[in-house]
Amino acid sequence: MRKTAIRYDDEDEDEGPQPDPTLEQGVPIPVRMQGSFPPELASTPLEDIDSFYSNQLTFVVVSKGKDIFRFSASKALWLLDPFNPIRRVAIYILVHPLFSLFIITTILLNCVLMIMPTTPTVESTE
Repeated sequence: MRKTAIRYDDEDEDEGPQPDPTLEQGVPIPVRMQGSFPPELASTPLEDIDSFYSNQLTFVVVSKGKDIFRFSASKALWLLDPFNPIRRVAIYILVHPLFSLFIITTILLNCVLMIMPTTPTVESTE
């Protein structure tokens, strides 16, 4: 008896609408939209600009550096909606360009502190 191998086709996953790759999380907004994007809307929650996410609870925030950040529009901690002042301040801090620098600096400092000896070495005099 010969067993036949089961084949799985990956083509089924590619059907249906796909998100726009130029509007992905973490990439700058496309050049075609940069001229029409008002600077006063930077770092504020906006309706999602990708039509793929129109039926999902998401919103976008465009940073001052014109990078796209996508967040869930459901309530955080079952209390804070996307327009709550606490959540807006947290989003503003997260999309600020210095936040990434702060995180990287913290990680590097932690690595340096982990390799430093914690106790002085005591040499024996035998």
